[in-house]
Amino acid sequence: MSKNKKISIILPVYNSAKYLEKCLDSVINQTYGDFELIVVNDGSTDSSQQIIDEFTTKDDRIKSFIIKNHGQSYARNYALKYVTGNFITFIDSDDYYSKDFLKIMIKNITKYRADVVVCNFYKVNNGNKNVFYKKENEIIEFDSDLLDVLFQQKYFQTHMWNKLYKAKLFENVRFPEDRIYEDLYVNFKIFKKSKKIVFDSTPLYNYVYNSDSSLNQGFSVKKLDFLYVCSEIQNDLEKDGLKTEGICQLRRYLYICTCNLLAHQNVDEFKTEFNDMRRFIRKNLGKIVLDKYKLKYKLAAIFLALFPNVYIKMGNV
Repeated sequence: MSKNKKISIILPVYNSAKYLEKCLDSVINQTYGDFELIVVNDGSTDSSQQIIDEFTTKDDRIKSFIIKNHGQSYARNYALKYVTGNFITFIDSDDYYSKDFLKIMIKNITKYRADVVVCNFYKVNNGNKNVFYKKENEIIEFDSDLLDVLFQQKYFQTHMWNKLYKAKLFENVRFPEDRIYEDLYVNFKIFKKSKKIVFDSTPLYNYVYNSDSSLNQGFSVKKLDFLYVCSEIQNDLEKDGLKTEGICQLRRYLYICTCNLLAHQNVDEFKTEFNDMRRFIRKNLGKIVLDKYKLKYKLAAIFLALFPNVYIKMGNV
């Protein structure tokens, strides 16, 4: 096996005993064998570590670490310190790979001389599998406007787990800790440094929908991290003078998600957060009205910025 094609797989684990064996099986049974699996047990209180130990005993490609609970971003950053491969990918503990995931991903990143390769994925919910990108047998190369491609989310989303990265892209890039939506922030940093991205429409990753996930639950104050992450990205783009469609895509993405959050929250319970989001809309109102939004979003922005009580009543209809 070629040393310069070793893949480091990063797997944070927290109370994942229900899914973990299937996840680990999918890794060690890959048809491409030149990899290391870095498992970080983020303070689990269930039997996750017992399962990890069983797999570590039978496969020396697995490195296992136990840390106090600090969250997924901290665990990923911890794992990045121990990476020895030239390529990095991620897997969530309730998901699983197809058997050819690594083989096809390393083939694509080598063949097309890409910085990042992305594959299609299945969303698995109660045994039902639905593919994200519907077209088959497509290989799409992107060598310009990479941030536009990321923010549009036409071909793929901003998750870390269905991508293979050159390891050098993570130099001076780490996950923001104590926040959610960290994948968007890190992929922004990575895509900004990249020159070529390749997308393969073959579904090689199985994302298992978990209603207990923080991103799949109803409104919570933590979801306002989205405002913070997107504001950081927008400031970064403007500071570097990147006046591309990407910043417009980001603004639309952020605004629509903000409206969705506002429509599903109890405003009386989250007055401070409501006002924070309202200030964001007011700051960007002119850009929103002049941008390529649907009319209903423009009207919602105007009502939210100028007549918040009316907006609240509309949201409760």
